[in-house]
Formats: sequence, C-alpha cells, structure tokens
Amino acid sequence: MSTTGGLITAVINETEAYTYYDKSCHGYGNKQSERNAPLFLAAGRWYVYFTYGMHYCANISAEPEGMAGGVLIRGLTVTHGLPLVKARRGAKIKDNQLTNGPAKICKALNIDKSFNGSLATDSNTSLHLNFTAHFPCCHSEQLDDFTFKRSDGLIYKITPRIGLGGNHEDINRLWRFVIA
Repeated sequence: MSTTGGLITAVINETEAYTYYDKSCHGYGNKQSERNAPLFLAAGRWYVYFTYGMHYCANISAEPEGMAGGVLIRGLTVTHGLPLVKARRGAKIKDNQLTNGPAKICKALNIDKSFNGSLATDSNTSLHLNFTAHFPCCHSEQLDDFTFKRSDGLIYKITPRIGLGGNHEDINRLWRFVIA
C-alpha cells in the first residue's frame, strides 16, 4: 500500500469467510442495503464498514455479482514499512500486536470507507492486493484434522470463526484460515 507516509507491504496471515446463507454475513438472506452493497459486487471488491462506532474492518467480496459474500482480513504480517505502521498504531505496541485484528489492520494501513466498492487488485490505487500465492486448498497435504501443508511449504490451519455473536449453527463453520 502506498500512502502519504510511504509504502507498506504485508502478507495476509488470517482470514474469515462469510456468504449469503450464513447468519453471520452482513448480506444474510441476500438482503442488500446501502451499507453492505459492495458484498454484492463481483468477487474482488473492497467492502469496508464501520463497527462499534469507532473501527473500520476490511473485506473482499467473494461471490458472483448479485450474491453476498466476502472474506474478512483478520491478520497481517508486515514485510515492509514497519516504522510507518508503528507510527500509526503506537510505538509501544509489540510488533506481533500491530496488525492482529481487523480494526488494527485498518488503522495501520489507513483504510477507511473511501476504499469501499473499489477493485482490490487495482494497482493504480493506494490500497491493493497482489495475488502471488496459490489458493490455500490447492495442492495441499492434510497434516491433521485442521492443519494443511501447501505444496510450497506453507502450513495453515482451518478453524471456526472467532468473535461472532449470537447462538446459531453458522458460528461453528470452519471458515477461518490462519497461517501456522
């Protein structure tokens, strides 16, 4: 991400998936509103929303156009620009706590609603994804019930999503992916 303060690059190390038939999805039942409209765009668009009256969270739309679904970015490993991230998040915060949550990521990368609906892979914008890795479930060896090793050596875990409210069957979906 190129910003006024400089360039930050990072690897996404934790995500969670949501889709229209999942009660935890902002577009549950495929009901569109002004707030969740980017979730209904073709896969690859930013869906940035404000939560708890104080934080932004960033998602990428992940279903065909007209169907709600997305992937929440829950964690990053900063590979370049750590001083800028520390300046935005606080110099006293430990490195492993700088981008280990969706709101922390948005603060560290200066993500706000101005990105909402824009193409996530557009390299002409200040916030864009570069897909250089294979999709996690391709060419993987299962190490145990919830741990997998990709052909490039990367090990990841699949777990239930975290931080969800309510008491419904969808909260136990194994739709959280974490690099081990």
